[in-house]
Amino acid sequence: MKLRTKIIISVVMACSIINFFLCFYFTEKIKTLELANLYQRIEKSVSMMALVNSRPLYNVDKETLRANMEIFFEDENMKRISLSEKGIDVDIRLEREFTAKRGVDIEKRVDIHHQGLRLGSMTAVYSTGRIEETLGRFRIQMLSFTFTVITGLILVLIALVNKHTQPVTDLAKAASEIAAGNLDRDIEQGGVGEVGDLSRNFAAMRDVIKEKINDLARTNHNLEKELVQKEVNEKKILRQSRIISSVNTFFQKSMSAGTYEEVAKIFIPIALDVVSGRYCLIGEVTKENPDLMDILAVSDEAVKDCRMDEMEKKARFRGQEIPGIGSCVIHLNKTLISNEAGTHPDFSNLPENHIPIDTFLCVPMTLGSEIKGIIAFAGKKGGYDEDDRAACEMLAAALAEALSLKKKEDEKKNLEEMMVQSEKMVSIGGLAAGMAHEINNPLAGILQNTQVIRNRLKEKLPANVSAAGEFGLDLDGIQAYMEKREIFKMIDSVLDAGKRAAAIVSNMLSFSRKSSSSFMPEDVCELLDKTLELAESDYSLKKKFDFKKIRVIKEYGPGIPKIRCKSSEIQQVFFNILSNGAQAMISWEQLPDPCFILKIYRQETGVGIEISDNGPGMKEEIRKRVFEPFFTTKVVGEGTGLGLAVSYFIVTENHKGQIEVSSKPLMGTKFTILLPLEGMELR
Repeated sequence: MKLRTKIIISVVMACSIINFFLCFYFTEKIKTLELANLYQRIEKSVSMMALVNSRPLYNVDKETLRANMEIFFEDENMKRISLSEKGIDVDIRLEREFTAKRGVDIEKRVDIHHQGLRLGSMTAVYSTGRIEETLGRFRIQMLSFTFTVITGLILVLIALVNKHTQPVTDLAKAASEIAAGNLDRDIEQGGVGEVGDLSRNFAAMRDVIKEKINDLARTNHNLEKELVQKEVNEKKILRQSRIISSVNTFFQKSMSAGTYEEVAKIFIPIALDVVSGRYCLIGEVTKENPDLMDILAVSDEAVKDCRMDEMEKKARFRGQEIPGIGSCVIHLNKTLISNEAGTHPDFSNLPENHIPIDTFLCVPMTLGSEIKGIIAFAGKKGGYDEDDRAACEMLAAALAEALSLKKKEDEKKNLEEMMVQSEKMVSIGGLAAGMAHEINNPLAGILQNTQVIRNRLKEKLPANVSAAGEFGLDLDGIQAYMEKREIFKMIDSVLDAGKRAAAIVSNMLSFSRKSSSSFMPEDVCELLDKTLELAESDYSLKKKFDFKKIRVIKEYGPGIPKIRCKSSEIQQVFFNILSNGAQAMISWEQLPDPCFILKIYRQETGVGIEISDNGPGMKEEIRKRVFEPFFTTKVVGEGTGLGLAVSYFIVTENHKGQIEVSSKPLMGTKFTILLPLEGMELR
């Protein structure tokens, strides 16, 4: 805040405070005096009224009494006056309304005597409202007058302050411009007194600073020449050091990567820091088809510039065809550089939203003699050179090694997780069976006795009618009472809850039951199709939702052999997975196109079934527990947490197969089931 502003604000505040104080002080003093005078007048008036009205009251002269009271009622501060005496039927009352809301009432009561005889009583009520109203108007007038005077003083004060502080203001502006780097700013030096001395000192300081800056500029120019020469000498050493450091950094960070794709994502910013390009893509050749590749990672700039976030449903990151230039790199195992990529056929007719490709570098990613994929760079200003080729080939070798290590680590982790899960389920299965047997007996007693109670109260059996007649009771009346108090409904609720508990116990018992009976050769494709039809009808009926709104993609491989299994149990596994997936997709409101992908393929020792959805997916801590009994993410009453646990035991214990689940948040869920062929064990 400027000095002149502070001075003006201080003066205004001081004057305003003094004004308010004086106004309220004087008005309060006047109010005190007026109220004191009013109290004195009230005492005199009441005494005089009692004296004047004593004789007329003694003579019961009502006209004179009223005339006397009207004379006294002319006092504008009097609100009400009354004279009453029941013995002689005298009751005179005069009253006026006050428009002012402020003020208080003062009541004075006096007895009237004549010749020592009490004749009656008189009451007078005065109001201070008119005094308060008059003082309020007076206070407003005083405030208006003093504020008018203050406003005039402020205008005069502003003019004086501006006149005397203008030289200081000009000097402050000059100092600000010099601080901002404008050393050519003129400074007025003709002032007198302290301001003039300060201006001349500022001018001298400006000249000294200009000279120092010129000296520094000459020194910096000489130093820059030396640094340029030094940078030329150290450039190659620094580049080699950067590459080695980047490789070490990448290996350190890749050790903490959670997924296979995350290793590739960690690699991209490190590689772009070395190559200094704008875009980067990492693709891995698929095992099934060497002409297709999976995109493991793409640089953030590429995602942003080609608007991949808007194309999320259309973009193919799995099984993408390898372009011609990438195919040459893979098949020839040779790095390719093109600094005029716009003339190449692969980049001449790009889609509208594709990133612009002007410079391009593609490196094969190899592990030993095996080609794993490609690493593509694009968008380097000035083009790529041989130094970039050498750096990228070294980085590609490091990435291939890191991906191989991560894949082996994931395979080991999955194997350990399956072993732990299998041991856990076997232990829990025995525990569940024991609990189920212990619960079954009391549960059966509850259901049986509840059913008997219902029959003896509701059914008109001869024994029930006879027993009611012995005590003079009407069975119809009893039933009417039970219906009115909804006791039958409560009994039905007990039976429904008991039946539901019995179903849970039945599922728990299935954990420990292993039976090879009813195992027949079955067509897995046909079983899955039948289960899909059952899920459509059951889900639509119970959930009030059209299951057919979920798109189903079937990818059944050729020559799928029949497997020896228990069809009802395998269908139960399929049904549980489809039902859970449907509920997850339907509950996710942001999903416009729910979809199941059903795959069945043959392996060397068995048949694989994959059921995938594009629902909300699961967090890792939830995915690890989906096969645990009684674990559920549903609300109370919608699930018991036994469906997938029973499915796990059906596949692993009853059919000696394998079942696992892979899922990530917002990326869907995939269940993989492996069932062995007759007489074989899964590898």
